[in-house]
Parts: sequence; structure tokens; C-alpha cells
Amino acid sequence: EPNNIALAARIERETKKRKLGKPTVPSDIALEQSTNPFLRWDVADVKRAAARAISIQGDGADLTPAQVSGALREWKNNF
Repeated sequence: EPNNIALAARIERETKKRKLGKPTVPSDIALEQSTNPFLRWDVADVKRAAARAISIQGDGADLTPAQVSGALREWKNNF
């Protein structure tokens, strides 16, 4: 999600923690809801990325929640 400010901030914050040997878990539900793509299956940027991950033409707007979740899982498994 290139336009997700919360995600960019989380990546920066968690990267710093890892460099210091600090844990990055647990988090809270609000943070997960704003940064976790599995909880953001209805966001246009996430759908678009899911469509690309499973080689579907278009923006992914017609993908079902199950298709988005499946694409994200497959993408994560091969990351």
C-alpha cells in the first residue's frame, strides 16, 4: 500500500526495534487494522496488489474477500 502512512510509519518503527534487538509484538487491534493487509481486504490498494499477485487484469475491484485473502496468503507464502 504505497499510500498507507500508518504502514510506512510501522515499518520504520519496527525496523528500528529489530535493529535494537527489541520485540515487535504484541501490537494492538487498531494498529493491525490500519496496517495488516489481511484485515484490509476491502481497500483498493490491497485489492489491486492482490490482483497483480495472482495475475488478474484490472484493479481487483471485483475480487471477493476470499480471493483477496487467498492471493495475499499465496503472495506471503512465496515472499
